[in-house]
Amino acid sequence: MPSPVHELSLCVCLCLGSLNTAIMSERRSSVVEPSFDAGRIEAPVTWKAYLICAFASFGGIFFGYDSSYINGVSGSSMFIQMVEGPEATALTSSNSSLVVSILSAGTFFGALIGGDMAEWIGRKWTVIFGCMIYMVGVVIQMCTGLGDDALGLIVAGRLVAGFGVGFESAIVILYMSEIVRSKIISGSR
Repeated sequence: MPSPVHELSLCVCLCLGSLNTAIMSERRSSVVEPSFDAGRIEAPVTWKAYLICAFASFGGIFFGYDSSYINGVSGSSMFIQMVEGPEATALTSSNSSLVVSILSAGTFFGALIGGDMAEWIGRKWTVIFGCMIYMVGVVIQMCTGLGDDALGLIVAGRLVAGFGVGFESAIVILYMSEIVRSKIISGSR
């Protein structure tokens, strides 16, 4: 299920697109009439369409999951001792801020890159590539306890995962709007 921000952005895009279409149609003629019957052209909604949308909506789930699990990790005594040292009882505020916020920085840059990538290789492959980037970031985060530099690994892993989340956040909503029937978008039956 897309986040409220994704739903709002879809509504804004659809409203602006409808407004633009109405303005262009108004310029051509005073009466706006549909040029085709959407029901005759499009395929019926099947379980496959619902399944595609369910898997595509994981873009929003990635961001929520990754943002929420770091709360438990940053409070773990084992993680605190790996980052700050064996005698530490809490993360310093600068390390805590870095670990928590670096995902958002990666998401920002991933969303910027994701739009161009979607135009280059297509929406579906960008979503798949974003998932692969996210998986690489998660594997790097899982390796946090293996080396001496736990802070470096968790930050690098969250940054890479953020790129994947940015790809997903920017492109999933476009992909879902392209595969959904126009009858569902416009609300006509």
